Amino acid sequence: MYYDNFYSIVNDLVRFRFTNVSSIYYVTIPIHKEFPPCSQILYNSTILQPPPPPGTIYYGYSLFKSEVDRKHFTSSEAKFMYNSIDSTKFFKIDSSRIIVRVFKKTIYDRIHQRNGLDLMYDELERIYGSSEFLMISTPIFDSTYTKAIISVDLHCGSLCGQGNEFILEKQRGIWRIITVYYTWES
Repeated sequence: MYYDNFYSIVNDLVRFRFTNVSSIYYVTIPIHKEFPPCSQILYNSTILQPPPPPGTIYYGYSLFKSEVDRKHFTSSEAKFMYNSIDSTKFFKIDSSRIIVRVFKKTIYDRIHQRNGLDLMYDELERIYGSSEFLMISTPIFDSTYTKAIISVDLHCGSLCGQGNEFILEKQRGIWRIITVYYTWES
């Protein structure tokens, strides 16, 4: 059920949101549970921990709380989803279950090394029909598989792209976007 719903979400996002995308990176990005900032009192000042490194996805409790406040999740759904975060969970994407092509890291690295970042997107367009590709997180579902959170990074050029966290709800067999949080843009 987990994987069926994951592929349904990705295909619905490609059909309805990312229509110019031609490929998806071959593995999901793991999600980390955000912990409250660590602080230390030192000479009467507070030192907060630095932000997470780029490319690392954290879902904090505040994300779930805001969705409860908006009445998109119940408290029990939010608690279940927050407790489901497992930073060790990621998986290879099955190319037979996705409506666009899946490309491996070795292909990405080879194209990048041969062409450099600026020309890499021209090569991706030549090979895949579009320079736009997605990197997708491991999804978090509620216990009934009717609500989900997934992060999607759209890459479209060396200085072109954006990151999104999608809150989705399954309605009549289609995953509909309830909320979008923009996490980065280039």
